[in-house]
Amino acid sequence: MNTKEAVRRACKSQRAALSVADCNTWTTLLTEQIVNCPEYISANAIMAYLAMPKEANLDDVIRHALEHGKSVYVPVCTDKTTMIAVMDALDQRMSKIVTEQGVIHCV
Repeated sequence: MNTKEAVRRACKSQRAALSVADCNTWTTLLTEQIVNCPEYISANAIMAYLAMPKEANLDDVIRHALEHGKSVYVPVCTDKTTMIAVMDALDQRMSKIVTEQGVIHCV
């Protein structure tokens, strides 16, 4: 299992075996650790991803950052090989969705 592809397959199968309850518990613990981390507290901007199923969900971290006036960048794939960090328009859309619906969705 030396190749990058083999490592990804192994990680993907381990993630698929996780229960939803485990994912939720770990997400809560991760969120608490992040928002209480000195580097996060002093940051003016953060970068976070929008989770896929059974990934650590960072929605509460993003929500917390926006509520505390931090800029939030998220990676956006522009094609199969290119990823960029987006803030301004997405930040505003995420703020609106968080306050109106209580859920973050990337459209």
